[in-house]
Amino acid sequence: MRVKIDNLFLKREGGEVLLKGISLTISPGEIVGLIGDSGAGKSLFSQAIGRLIEFDHGVIKLDQFSRVKKNLPEKLIIDSHSKGLQLHFLRKLVNVYIQYAEIQLFNETVEKEILYGPENFGIPSEEALSFVNRVSERYFNFPWKKLKNRIPLTLSTGEKKKTCLLAVLAIQGELAVLDEAESGLDHNSLVGLLNFLNSEKKKKKSFLIISHNLTFLKQCADRIVGIKNGKIIFDLPIRGFFSETGIELARATGVYPEFISECALELKKIFSDLSDELFLRLINAKSIEVVCFELDHFLEEKKIN
Repeated sequence: MRVKIDNLFLKREGGEVLLKGISLTISPGEIVGLIGDSGAGKSLFSQAIGRLIEFDHGVIKLDQFSRVKKNLPEKLIIDSHSKGLQLHFLRKLVNVYIQYAEIQLFNETVEKEILYGPENFGIPSEEALSFVNRVSERYFNFPWKKLKNRIPLTLSTGEKKKTCLLAVLAIQGELAVLDEAESGLDHNSLVGLLNFLNSEKKKKKSFLIISHNLTFLKQCADRIVGIKNGKIIFDLPIRGFFSETGIELARATGVYPEFISECALELKKIFSDLSDELFLRLINAKSIEVVCFELDHFLEEKKIN
């Protein structure tokens, strides 16, 4: 599915403008990372896309459906006046995981929580359970069946996050909006989430991922979009973002690169003859030892020449 967001504005009751004309297109099977400082408007934007909160002006256009086609129009146009069946279609197609799990949990049991969304959108329980069983075991190592009769609010923080994530993903829409879904996950679950994203991408599912974790985004995103004070200030392909210019732009949004990227950037400043190819290898290094090895090799070559 292609999602085209055009000139989205959102105001507070007192008139303060929080989202200032945001426009963004997400193509079928594309993973877009959204970064920005706290209070930049990331979470508001993610909720506005699914009309979990109302926006004041702008249009969201959805077409080129590839996964969810049954009982849907050929295209869907959502504005600030849309209601009823239009919003039902939108939320079936665009599934939003909000930042704080506790806000999203309201059912009596874990099983009811996970099946609530699918049941409301006409997805048979057997189909939803088949998806949940496969995803929870293969990607998240989450024994949800053992917890299915538990009250969701009694779960651990990690269990709450995974319950919410499964509840959103079980709707199996065309675009999943994940607001810091990776935050707080253990290493194995983080790797599982990455594998899930890349697997679903091949099936033309799209994702908008809000995160401060550039290392995570580097491993899954096709593009990085930066937002500051309710405005998009850059939109770069992943290779272009992890460059000298891209890292400086990340800093401008208030998101600071991890240590290895910082090292690469500082080395680029010190050695003006450091090639773009070597800079990319440094940026993508898995450890500081690899950075040291590449730097030693570079310095040895400088001595020879």
